[in-house]
Amino acid sequence: MLAERVAIWYEEGVQKGMQAGMQAGMQEGLLKGIQQGREEGREQGREQGLMEGQATGIKNAMLAVLTMRFGKVSPVLQQAINDIHEITQLEDLMRQAVIIDSLTTFQQLIHSTNH
Repeated sequence: MLAERVAIWYEEGVQKGMQAGMQAGMQEGLLKGIQQGREEGREQGREQGLMEGQATGIKNAMLAVLTMRFGKVSPVLQQAINDIHEITQLEDLMRQAVIIDSLTTFQQLIHSTNH
């Protein structure tokens, strides 16, 4: 009789221990997952911020070069430049802004690369 009670008590203890362990493990796993997700989100945010900052810098420099070379840059051309987000495309256009012969030709170049 005592042996049966001890066996039952032992089995209940094991079950409760397993449940508590599983819950603790799930909570720990969830917390680690959330933390990892936050870290990855921060890293992606930093990378995206750097890319956006680089793009903005190139756009501002390009507009400055075009303004220095040709005078006022139309709002339409400014918007066309601001609508470009690819760093390599912006770098290529920046190089062209330095050597191109006219603002009209530059605008045609932007139009042809976007279509």
